[in-house]
Amino acid sequence: MRYEPRGLILTGVAVALTLLIGLGGAIWLWTQRDLFTTNLHSQWGSLGHPDNYTPFVSALALNVLVSTAMPLFLAAMGVVSNQTRQAAPLSAAVATFLGVLLHGAVWTQRGLGLTTMQTASLGHPLLWAALSTIVVTLSMLWLARVLRVPAAPNGEQETTLPGMRQWAGWSGHTPWSPRLGLQVAALAIGLGAQFAAALATGSAALIVASFLAAGLVLLRAPLAAALVRIEPGGVWITGYGFMAWQVIEIDRVSRASVVSVDPRRYGGIGRRILADGTEAFITGRGDALRIDLNNGERVLVTLVHADVAAQTLNGLVERRWERYG
Repeated sequence: MRYEPRGLILTGVAVALTLLIGLGGAIWLWTQRDLFTTNLHSQWGSLGHPDNYTPFVSALALNVLVSTAMPLFLAAMGVVSNQTRQAAPLSAAVATFLGVLLHGAVWTQRGLGLTTMQTASLGHPLLWAALSTIVVTLSMLWLARVLRVPAAPNGEQETTLPGMRQWAGWSGHTPWSPRLGLQVAALAIGLGAQFAAALATGSAALIVASFLAAGLVLLRAPLAAALVRIEPGGVWITGYGFMAWQVIEIDRVSRASVVSVDPRRYGGIGRRILADGTEAFITGRGDALRIDLNNGERVLVTLVHADVAAQTLNGLVERRWERYG
């Protein structure tokens, strides 16, 4: 796969910002450790006031983990799916919100003793996090425009066979819709909060719930980075570029076409099995590649440049019939 250089630059900025806020913020707080007590409040009640303790060093380590792990994961998914224009700003926004909020919650406790720590509040850190996230998001979108990072790079056209009228193969990806991005971000933030609560309290139930939440993120995120490869042997639909979701041999394909899909007609975004046997991979509203199989079943997948994919697949099917009958 060819990666877009300007997209890699944008992703590099997002990664650098993530490390600056998450890791850099923790290092700076460590240099100010004389201002803090040995234990800090780490769990906040419904009124935004602390109600649990954790060691200062543990609080900083937890902040780094929560504010960097998922943003870096989102940035990596953007590179894998060649959708850095959408993923990099989202990654930077999540890192900014979590990093500023968590480090801000620690900073508000400077100079406070155990008897006065109850006066600490999440109000100001939440405000700082919200404002910082807006500024970072707008700045990343502006940078993407300045760098002219393509919103949806063209499908890759591979080498052609001698005398072949169509492409020997094609690869592309599912579009990253804002709704899907928000779902992944919401899961990431929820996962971070869950891990923070689990590690702060040592609750076995919360730790188990955290791993279940992590599973949801890992199952949901690859849909945004799903790749589709069309080759003389068939069609491969994969998550993360290697997790095979569907393999369709060329012998099973009758024809391919382009249809317009609305997620509401398919029960929402995700992998769907319909009553008529149709298997659908829906990441948002727009064009989808429809593959009609010889047994009457269908496969739908929302795809960038679905028209090129359909043309390539029809050409391969036609060539197979010409060669083998």
